[in-house]
Amino acid sequence: MEQGSSLALARTFVEALVAGNAVPNRTTTFDATALAGLSVVHVEPGRLVAEMPVRERVQNRYGTLHGGCTATLVDTLTTAALLTVSPLPGVSMVLSVNYVAPMPGTPVPAASAAATPEGASASAPSDARACPTAGSSSSSSSCSGGCSSGGCSSGGAGADGEGCGGGGGGGSRPVVTSSSTAAANTATSSAGAVRQQQAPGGGSEAGEEEEEVVVIDSRVVKAGRQVATLAAELRRKRTGQLVATGSHTKFVQTLDPAMDRLKQLSAAEKPRAAAGQAPPRSRL
Repeated sequence: MEQGSSLALARTFVEALVAGNAVPNRTTTFDATALAGLSVVHVEPGRLVAEMPVRERVQNRYGTLHGGCTATLVDTLTTAALLTVSPLPGVSMVLSVNYVAPMPGTPVPAASAAATPEGASASAPSDARACPTAGSSSSSSSCSGGCSSGGCSSGGAGADGEGCGGGGGGGSRPVVTSSSTAAANTATSSAGAVRQQQAPGGGSEAGEEEEEVVVIDSRVVKAGRQVATLAAELRRKRTGQLVATGSHTKFVQTLDPAMDRLKQLSAAEKPRAAAGQAPPRSRL
């Protein structure tokens, strides 16, 4: 196989697994689930570099990259590196992963909570709304118990200090007045402005923070006629920190029924050269 064709095949192999079309009528495979967002950034004979955002779907309960996903990345991308020098992807004999450090995931946006203004009671009900006091046509007063046809329904005190609705004044539930509501809105706006100034990259919400990305550098250590030895390292793109290393031994004298389809897909596209300077080689 020509070098350009083998490089295109390796790239197509990864893209087809991510898209879920490596095998017809099987679009919901584990590969398509675990490798969502994976993309090849560089390919050369014996080496392939890819990146993947660490989003919620591949995070564990601690908010870091799941160890099973790490192993899948080592398995998949070392196989892709093998395809740059071999027409056969082979089958796994030994796969091992060394977990060096946790790979942080992109923070999951939390539901925004209403801010409590300074000096306001924390026990004020969130569903309080303005209602007219009994015998008054003004709608500017407020009560904490909701409104009924006769004014306030729970005997809360109106803004004028008198009882309203069906009970006496001086109810035990706190009163939320229009002034406190305005203060809450002001505090919420101020808090949003502070978050916008402090958010990385200028984003105003947690979802706009810089996304965490893992870089996988896979290469062929040795490719024999029957056995291939492969290796990979995973790094945090933001800092370059090493988070995991992996080794993979494959028996290559095995046909893969999906390879004919992948070769057709790769032949339909012209080989794409890597843009820019190649990433530095792994020290493995």
